[in-house]
Amino acid sequence: LGRPGDDHLALAKRVLGYLVRTHSLGLLYRRSDDFNNTGVFTIMDPEKPTTGALHGASDSDFAAGPSTTAYVFMLCGAAVDWLCRLQSSTSLSSAELEFYSLSCAVAEAAYVRNMLSELGVLPDGATSVFCDSTGAIRQAADMASSSKTRHIARRWYFVNAYLELDIVELRNTPGDCNPSNCLSKCVVGKAFSDERSYLLNFRRRGGAPAT
Repeated sequence: LGRPGDDHLALAKRVLGYLVRTHSLGLLYRRSDDFNNTGVFTIMDPEKPTTGALHGASDSDFAAGPSTTAYVFMLCGAAVDWLCRLQSSTSLSSAELEFYSLSCAVAEAAYVRNMLSELGVLPDGATSVFCDSTGAIRQAADMASSSKTRHIARRWYFVNAYLELDIVELRNTPGDCNPSNCLSKCVVGKAFSDERSYLLNFRRRGGAPAT
């Protein structure tokens, strides 16, 4: 914004072009009595129906400088809460930066649950938070310190208490099945279309399938 150039103008035109081509896309929520995480479902599984249960996913990119934290939460079939922002510090490993994103997602899950509780529709049991980093999930569940993790501020380990209280459950998902990928990194082609369709609930305004 301080010194715009030709490259910035070209990118701005691309954004406007995307908005024109996708003006009919919108979030579609379905009335559902299934607010509970009952059964086992795989996130973004085309063979299974979109669940109405509250669930979320977190992701991050591995950058030379501060990485990006991203998460999204789904309810009644479509996204209700999401975030994309730079992390405040540079991480030393991909598991560490994914752990930061996962901690932020767990904090947001607690907030959404509190809001639903005030509305009288608090889900039974723990809220599933998906992550494609096994290392981050293990780090959240096991607070043991090592030479690679002892520099991490203890505040991030609050997620362990939420696990013990059965407020959230951490679940692993393949990287190409994580719908928050498009919030943390550049995703193009069919991968982006699939993630967008999942977040929007596979529909266009008016009921036509999304493409």
